[in-house]
Amino acid sequence: MPFIKKINEDFFLEDNQIILSKNYLEKNRNRFKKITGSRFSSVVGFNEYTTPFKTWCIMTGLYTEQMDEMMSKAGTI
Repeated sequence: MPFIKKINEDFFLEDNQIILSKNYLEKNRNRFKKITGSRFSSVVGFNEYTTPFKTWCIMTGLYTEQMDEMMSKAGTI
């Protein structure tokens, strides 16, 4: 999974956990996405297409889905 933020600047790894830096939290706290009805199944682990960890990374802005350009062009035909 490609992270879009910088390790040891925006987040760091400690005891097999991702911990957001204080600076990142202060700057982006209001930008974090909320748990909605469509994300709820992913958060509790019932979504077969994504994991709770991936959902958390997307909600905190550490990761974004990358769509394959060929697939996006095929979807418009």
